Amino acid sequence: MKRKYTLMIMFLALSLITATPLSVNAAKKTTIAQLLASPYNNLSTPAIITDDVAMFYNQVWINTDADTVLDGNELFIYKDADGVPIPIEVTESMNETHDNSYEGQADFYQTYVIENDLTVDYDTQYFDDNDVWTVIPGVPDGDPDLTYPITMEEYLNANGPWYPHASVFTVTPTPIAYDGTNLEAAIDSLNDNRVWNTEYVDTYNNAWQADWARTYEPVTIDFIDWGNPMENTYPQVGYRFPIELYLYTKLAEPMTAYTMACLEYPSSADEVYGTNGITFESYYATVLTNKFRAEAINLTYGGVTKINLEPAIGPSGKMNFASAGGGWIPTKAGTYRIYFYVDDPLISFEGAEINNDEHYIFSLGLWAEGLSQNKEGLSYIVNGADYTWIDVVVVDPNGGGGKKTK
Repeated sequence: MKRKYTLMIMFLALSLITATPLSVNAAKKTTIAQLLASPYNNLSTPAIITDDVAMFYNQVWINTDADTVLDGNELFIYKDADGVPIPIEVTESMNETHDNSYEGQADFYQTYVIENDLTVDYDTQYFDDNDVWTVIPGVPDGDPDLTYPITMEEYLNANGPWYPHASVFTVTPTPIAYDGTNLEAAIDSLNDNRVWNTEYVDTYNNAWQADWARTYEPVTIDFIDWGNPMENTYPQVGYRFPIELYLYTKLAEPMTAYTMACLEYPSSADEVYGTNGITFESYYATVLTNKFRAEAINLTYGGVTKINLEPAIGPSGKMNFASAGGGWIPTKAGTYRIYFYVDDPLISFEGAEINNDEHYIFSLGLWAEGLSQNKEGLSYIVNGADYTWIDVVVVDPNGGGGKKTK
């Protein structure tokens, strides 16, 4: 059976045969890269935050050392007289549609077959060695059945128009320090606040935001998706390796999400994501906190390296913990164990599992299938411990030597 690869076409609300979307890639797998500066400003998947994550709130510059230079520790979330953070207001605006060229789409679109709100397994289905979709009817194979594949271009054209993410921001003006009287000007001068505002975008003036909520109640993580490290386990010495991690919780009551699709150049640094503006009610949300840390332990030679992660929005419009500065740069080959620790008393990993988010049906709150066999044994969670880890093998670039690193 030919191995199936999943393209990140997230949480599409439209379904065939009352199914929830899954995209299966019959092409060869390529390395997913991550832009050093990703100006994706739209939230498509619901988010739960357990403390004040700055991305959602207005910030001000307080010139604490009086040197008139904005230092990294001088940005503060603005709070009202009652000490309540003020969220950045986001107004949905769909202004520019994609041109329907869909460059680089060499994939197929399929959905899970759903009956009575459950997946079914009646047939054996696979792409053979010639990339021909093959079905053996009436012989279950242990995998949920999928609908007949159509090309991604067919799917995208049938479900448009698509509105891409904003992609290029204007130059940020000189930051203005908050002096207690100039609040509006101080807030408006910071790019941290502008990323949600299409007035400051040069390309694709589209904006949308799924539901999000600040909670003070305990949150249990249902599953963890290691994203890029799970898909690309052979980083190279001297090259940036993007680390990303998604924590998902199942909601008692659904929150509004946006349908998303990859419109151009899937699995590359140039990929373009967008929405068709259709919303649906999602029973899963990502979970964000500022109370976490990450590190890589070289199991081959020893040594511990801190990995800088930060709450971020990925190109598919979901909140995650992503590499600050574009990624971790390993300086020595060997097997590394990358740990992610949560130090937030409101977040529990008890009962969580490692899985891909494409294996869940968000509109139904349904688990569809487990982690692929080829991915098992790479990442772990220890019940009762609020940390997870994944093993990756760092290799020297072809030709040996690698890039020089500082």
